[in-house]
Amino acid sequence: MSKQYLILFALLLIAIGLVGCGNDTTSPSNEASNDEASSHDQHTAQPDTTAPASSSSNKATNYSLDASSYQENGVHYLKVTTNLKLSSEHYEGAPVDGEGHIHFYLNGDLIGPIKDDAPYPLQNLKAGANTIKLVLAENNHSESYGVTKELSVENK
Repeated sequence: MSKQYLILFALLLIAIGLVGCGNDTTSPSNEASNDEASSHDQHTAQPDTTAPASSSSNKATNYSLDASSYQENGVHYLKVTTNLKLSSEHYEGAPVDGEGHIHFYLNGDLIGPIKDDAPYPLQNLKAGANTIKLVLAENNHSESYGVTKELSVENK
């Protein structure tokens, strides 16, 4: 009889352990990340002001971003330089320290990500001055690095 109680007690402990280790999908942090992920599926959302998934007190001072534009054979290109590792591997996934992508805004609209340092062709430029804003972003699209670069491109 004591063997039956021992087995019952062991099963009860296992059940309690499984319930305690379950994924709480109603926690505020999971709700925020779900909202954040869905707001970036179309790449038309404005920058988030939510707290980063992986916060660091000096993210802004750790990374730099510079950019320039040039024209070749009638096509405008954007050349970016950053010490953040630009990566497609974990894009839209969980933040990875030192890794992410660049949010590219053209005249206030989020156009898409820049995930490598290859020259980026600038399409859909309007005639005249165009404002480009670049923002370093984590894999989950959080713009928590606080690093931006703005420039103007003249399309004649």
